[in-house]
Amino acid sequence: MEQHSLSRRKFLEKIALTSAGTVISARTFSQVSTNKPKLSTSNPKSPSLQD
Repeated sequence: MEQHSLSRRKFLEKIALTSAGTVISARTFSQVSTNKPKLSTSNPKSPSLQD
C-alpha cells in the first residue's frame, strides 16, 4: 500500500513538473518573440503552482 501511494505521488509530481515546465516554456517563448524584459519570471502571478 505504501509503495503504491509513493509511486502515485511521484507520478503526480512528474505531471505537475511537466505542466509547470510547459507553462514556463510558453512564457519564455512569448517573452523572446516580443523581446520584452523577463518580468513574469519573478512575478508571483499563479500561487496555485507553488502549492
